[in-house]
Amino acid sequence: MFASQRINLIKQILLDEKQVNITSLALRLNVSDVTVRKDLDVLEKEGFLKKVHGGAILTEDETQNPIEFVSNVSSYAEKKNIAGLAANLLQDSTSLFLGQGTTCKIFASDISRHRNITVVTNNIDAVAILMNKVNSVQILGGDVQETNGTAFSTGPKTCADLENMFINQAFISADCVDIRAGITTNNLYVHEITRKIMEISKNVILLADKTKFDHQALHQIAPLDGLTAVVTNEGIPQEYKDYFFKKNIKLLTAYGD
Repeated sequence: MFASQRINLIKQILLDEKQVNITSLALRLNVSDVTVRKDLDVLEKEGFLKKVHGGAILTEDETQNPIEFVSNVSSYAEKKNIAGLAANLLQDSTSLFLGQGTTCKIFASDISRHRNITVVTNNIDAVAILMNKVNSVQILGGDVQETNGTAFSTGPKTCADLENMFINQAFISADCVDIRAGITTNNLYVHEITRKIMEISKNVILLADKTKFDHQALHQIAPLDGLTAVVTNEGIPQEYKDYFFKKNIKLLTAYGD
């Protein structure tokens, strides 16, 4: 994990938990206490946190107004609300897939509160959040790509790792969502991986904020009727609400800040 990714992950953990312990953070990130202290020094200089004995706490300003993180994710609060709402769909004693993207990364914190879960993921940044929190974490192999500040594994090896797997719940993201074009992406490898995941998953839940709707990307992953549920925020066009109702696709809408 790159230093910038690790620091962004510490920011996210602090936004979620408001305080961190150096030793436990080092275990979660699989780095030394010395490395964590250096990262905390950087964030203290930014004014993001205040160091205390054995750890750090989120500064009051950041608690009231969470900063943009992971490549200037300006809709952090909206994505956080979507992730929190999606947690209502989590089943205990289950196997789930967590896809790439910032919303899925944020959602990892909600998954980590359910211990008896086995997680399969290509979301590299989410692994540190999930480690030692759930029953098991399996990361898919392959090449590493980075988009919008989040790293994920991709390529033929990633798809091959999915062979002979069965997933109960898959939580995925998309570049664009369109009634006619379906779920689409500009990344060919993401297209292949997500399509495979939808084939082997009993339930497929899409996490997508309102800005993704009514747009098309280059590659179609699947039609919308391949979804079990959609979790979004208020403001999606009415025709999508009507479509999901007609197709018996559960729609969960997050409201407020």
